[in-house]
This record gives sequence, C-alpha cells and structure tokens, in this order.
Amino acid sequence: MMKSVIRHYCKQITIKYNVSQMWSLLRSSLTTFIQLRETTCEAEINNLVRKNDSNIIWKEGQMVGDKYSWLWNNYITREAVRCPKKVAELLWTDRKSNINQVVTKVSSDMLNIPSYARWFIRIAGISGAAAVALGAYGAHVFYRREYPEELKQVYETANRYHFLHTLALLGVPLCRRPKLAGALFVAGTAIFCGTCYYYALTGSKNVRQYTPYGGMLLIVGWLSMVL
Repeated sequence: MMKSVIRHYCKQITIKYNVSQMWSLLRSSLTTFIQLRETTCEAEINNLVRKNDSNIIWKEGQMVGDKYSWLWNNYITREAVRCPKKVAELLWTDRKSNINQVVTKVSSDMLNIPSYARWFIRIAGISGAAAVALGAYGAHVFYRREYPEELKQVYETANRYHFLHTLALLGVPLCRRPKLAGALFVAGTAIFCGTCYYYALTGSKNVRQYTPYGGMLLIVGWLSMVL
C-alpha cells in the first residue's frame, strides 16, 4: 500500500511540479510513511505483549504499569536507593545502645536537680504525713467536740494551707533558686499553720500575732518561684 502511494506521488511530481515542490512532497510522504509504520509496530507490540503477559495493567488501551511495579515504585524503596548509608545504619547498628544513650541524655538534661534541693522533697513527705494525721484528728476528734465555731474554722484553714504548701514543696527543686523558695515555704508553713493549730487547739492568743508573718513568708515564697 505504501509503495503504491509513493509511486503515485512521484508520478504527480514529475508531471506537474518543479524540483522544490518535488522535494517537499517527498519529505511529507516519507514522514507519513514513518508515522504509519511506528503506529503499526506499536499496535503489534502492544497486542503481542497483551496476549503473552497477564501481569500488565492496561487502561483505555494503554499500558500503565504491571502488578510488580509497587516493589520499586514506592516511598521506602526510593528513599533506600537515595540514602543507602542511612538504611545500613538503621539495619546494622545496635539499637539498644542508641536508645539507652538517648534516654540517658534526656534524663540528665531534664532532671538536673541539685542534691541539696532534694531535701525539700523529703521535708514535703514529712509535712504531708503530718497534714494527713492532723486532718484525721480534726475530722474524728476535734470537730466532734464542743469547741467554738471560730476555732474549728481556724483549724480547718491551718490544715488546708498545710496541705497546699506541702504540695508546693514538691515543685521547689524545679525552680531556679530552690534554696530561697524552699526556705520561705518551710518557714511560712511552720509559722502560719503552727500558730493557727496552736490557737485552735488551746484557745490562747499569745502566738496569733505571728500568724501574719507566716502568711507574708508564704506569699514571698510563691513569688520567689518566678525568679
């Protein structure tokens, strides 16, 4: 078929056209022949492959991939090819030692508490035990006796502040100046709560004049945690 087309074009060229027109027609005919040939070859190859390979995926008559392309066409494989050194380090290094190094580094940086600041945690433990014991005494003994309502309210206030500032002592080691904050909290709790307990249990007002000083120490202790 293609040969007859070329002969027809050549006859028309020799009769009607000059040399330049003959060259352009010849070139267009060759281009048409090549395109037809490529299209025919591609169709034949696709039909042959489609018949012989059932693993190829087709979409609208075109080959878009195969059933095994996901093995190399995925994120993990591409990154492994791009960074083989990192993959080798992940596969053959000692993971346990690396995890231990990371945990040790984080713990040493985040929990760098001075040894002297840990004493405030021990004091908080003793203070918390005392607060629980005094609270139990107030609930089971003191509140059931016929004491004035004012003394019961003072006892309750003392016990509540005792608990709150015991918990505050636990955060003292995390401050920038734990000595200052811890000393203020311990002194303020002892003076404020101690005088309140004494007044509630005895009814004597001899130490009531020192209660405001304990409250001021507690206020300054909270402010020292901001420094």
